Amino acid sequence: MNRRNGRIRIEVSVPESPSEASWRALLAALERADRFGIGGGEDGLVAWAVIWRAPPHREPGGRRPQ
Repeated sequence: MNRRNGRIRIEVSVPESPSEASWRALLAALERADRFGIGGGEDGLVAWAVIWRAPPHREPGGRRPQ
């Protein structure tokens, strides 16, 4: 877990062969976040989620800061 710039970022390793129930639970948790994703690397899949602690300010063009 990482806290900075008004947000909390959480990362978890995804098992190589998750059960259907585990996969659905992970997706249900991710969809509650403000931003989320799943990426692959040398160590396998990692799921991440960002939760804003307060409404983020908008940059010009309506984008949230990364």
